[in-house]
This record gives sequence, C-alpha cells and structure tokens, in this order.
Amino acid sequence: MNGDFSFDTVQQFDDHIDLSIPTYSNLREAILRLSTSFVKTDSTVYDLGCSTGLLLSLLANQVPGSVRLVGIDVSINLLQQSSDLRIERHRMDLASERFRLTPTDLVFSIFTLQFLPVIARQSVVDKVYEALEPGGAFIVAEKTFIDDGLIQDLFTFGYYDMKLKNFTAEEVLDKQLALRRIMRPQTEPENLKLFTRFARIFPFWQYLHFKAWLCIK
Repeated sequence: MNGDFSFDTVQQFDDHIDLSIPTYSNLREAILRLSTSFVKTDSTVYDLGCSTGLLLSLLANQVPGSVRLVGIDVSINLLQQSSDLRIERHRMDLASERFRLTPTDLVFSIFTLQFLPVIARQSVVDKVYEALEPGGAFIVAEKTFIDDGLIQDLFTFGYYDMKLKNFTAEEVLDKQLALRRIMRPQTEPENLKLFTRFARIFPFWQYLHFKAWLCIK
C-alpha cells in the first residue's frame, strides 16, 4: 500500500480488506449463511457500499438465478474491479436524495454507514426499512467506538498488533490518517438507535470493536 489510502485508487481491494479487518472471512461466511433464509426466487438483494461486489458474487452461487442482485457504491474504481454480469452495479452517493430502493427482501451494509455523514445515516436506514418486505432483513456491520476509554485503547492497540502482521507501521499510520478524514464510527448505542424501527435486532459477529447485527422487519 503506497501513499494515502483512497477508495478511488486502491487496487486488489478484496485482498486488502481481508488483511485489514479481523476474521473478515468469518463475517462474510456468516452473512452468506444468514442470507439464504431471507432470499426467495423473486427477491431483490441490495449491497450498499458494495465495493467490488464480491459479497453479491458469492451470494449468487447460493441463490436461484432469478434473484436480482444490486450493488451500489460511490467509487467507480471499486465498481470497475468486478466484471460479474450477474450483478447490477450503480454508482451513487447513499446520502443523496436520489438514493432509493425498490421492494427488497435483503439489504447489506457492511462497514458502509461509518463513511456517511452522521446526519444522513438515519435517512438511509429509514429508506432501507421502508423498502424491505415484512420479514425482510438488514444486515449491518460497523466499526464502533467504546464508551470506556481503557477498553477502547485495549481494542485499538490489539487491532494495530494484528495489522502489523500484514502491513508496516508506516502503512498502518498512513491509513489511519487517511481514514480520519472520511470515517466517523459511532458507539454501539448510537448505531442501535438507527435500527429502532426493526422488530428484531441481534448481534451475530464481533471482533474487538468491529461488530455486525441482523435486523429483521
């Protein structure tokens, strides 16, 4: 990884994420296993902040060919890193008023809300809720802040120790400086407040301060 990290220039993004987020492959596997319980033969599935579309590509191997798979991302660089013809790919800012969803049974938002303006996140989640069919699911993963300073430090430096197995100290610092300008994680209670309209909300994966929830309408 050379220079400042940027979604608009990073290459081999999927490999980079696998090395950057602890046990990311386990999270992806859990998402795929949960997804098959919500996808019907005529379902539409959205991935908000789909990056290269890998998650949808893997899901396509497990669901009927009639399922519509739609990936949305703001980075043309990431969208162009996949040529999977099974996936509709749309470039759009989720925080814009133009963002809309058609009726859907399943929506992913995997480490995406944290890159949106805080003031826009509730609107995005509300649009997801309103588009979901009854019994549909919103699967969300976010990096969180911990309310306890000691635990936050323990988790942060434990995470840095993990990253230093794959990146140099300079690369780790450069990325943190770059993300400081574009990423705004919130605490778990602040994230959960976004999902209060859902009938069921349950955490299904966590590593340090990275966490995922299953939200069912």
